[in-house]
This record gives sequence, structure tokens and C-alpha cells, in this order.
Amino acid sequence: MRLSPTTDADLETLNSWIGSRQQCITWGSENIRYPFTHQSLKEDIQWDTSTNCSLLDEEGAMVGFGQYSKRHNRIHLSRLIINPSHRGKGYGKILVDQLLAHAIQTLNCPLASLFVYQANQQAIHCYRALGFAETPSPLEERRKNCPGTEPAIFMTKELAI
Repeated sequence: MRLSPTTDADLETLNSWIGSRQQCITWGSENIRYPFTHQSLKEDIQWDTSTNCSLLDEEGAMVGFGQYSKRHNRIHLSRLIINPSHRGKGYGKILVDQLLAHAIQTLNCPLASLFVYQANQQAIHCYRALGFAETPSPLEERRKNCPGTEPAIFMTKELAI
């Protein structure tokens, strides 16, 4: 498994993994228009201000996607997703580990953070296994990243840099 910069073709693959408005919200929040076009997706996921990475298997097929950016001296992970046919195989942990390793080299921050909807128990279990813990969320970040009524959890992890 390896990380690679996300291509336009990868975005088309990602599009095929999200089959409903609810899946879109669980993955990327209510801020993402659904159904989306290639252009609306790039706008809504802040393509130009985040580092966009695809997780590729040994044959070069995309099995995961994630983003990171620097926020308040933290590496903030966002929009993490694994191909539905590959879930439950540990690829989420590989994706997060590789994203953090890449981000540490470029951003040099002592803390990682992410938001996850409370109903997404499989993702919460994955993040906890990787050392993330629930943390009180800065209110302005919560409102911006997880608007609406579905409860979200803010999680952080201290990094060895």
C-alpha cells in the first residue's frame, strides 16, 4: 500500500463509492452538495487548500482517500474514506498512518485532529485503535466542519515528531 497524490480519475472512483446523500454526509459533512459534479466536489472538499491523497494497492487501484491540512498548529485529517468493498480489512488504519507520516514531514505539528460523526462507530473504533481520543471541540471549528443536527466527535492524537 502506498499514498499517491489524488488525480481527477481518482475523484471519479471516489464518486462511485458514495451512493446516497446520507453516505455523503457521513463521509464529508453536510457542507458537500449531493449529488455532486466533479467541479462541485473539488469546491466543497477544499481541493486547493488541502493535501489530497489516495491510498493505492499493489496493483495501483485506489482503495482509500483522505485529506490533511494545518489548523491551529495541528495536522487536521478530513474526508477519510475506504472503498466499501475493502472495509474491515485494516485499510483505514493504513490510510491514517500513512497520511500522518506524510503530513509530519511537511507540517511538523505536535498534534493530529479529526471530526467523526457519532453514528460512524466503525471509524471511531479505527481512530481509537490508532491512539486518537475524544477531545472538547473548539466551537467555531465544530460549526464550520460539522453543521446540522448529526452529533460529531472531535478527536486528537499527540504525535512523536
